[in-house]
Amino acid sequence: MQGWQNGYASACRAEEPSSTKLFKKVSSKNNSLKKSFGNLGPCSNFVINMMMIIGLIGSFLILLSWILGLYDEIKSKKNLIEIKFSIINLFGIFFLLIYSLFIKELPFIILNAGLFILILLEIIYSIKVSK
Repeated sequence: MQGWQNGYASACRAEEPSSTKLFKKVSSKNNSLKKSFGNLGPCSNFVINMMMIIGLIGSFLILLSWILGLYDEIKSKKNLIEIKFSIINLFGIFFLLIYSLFIKELPFIILNAGLFILILLEIIYSIKVSK
């Protein structure tokens, strides 16, 4: 093995910080990423942990956009989305939440649970505004 590859490989094998142990534990339950990426050698856990972090960042950004949209809706005291679309969204997110629990993917569980709560709040707000 060349010098730089040996150094990189040994860096990947170094003791991981405790914050990545959660990601390692979650990703070890589901080997779908390992199947997708194949054998990445000594850095496969690092890549899987990075994919989990990327997924979590994406989940939080999507939730943030929904939170800001709901905040604007409440601030303007207007119902910007028809309730029938919110109800369809609620059922869709509910089924996606069940699926994400089944596949045990933390980013999707967080995203779908958060969206379920936000859409439920949006429906409650829409009902109050329409009265």
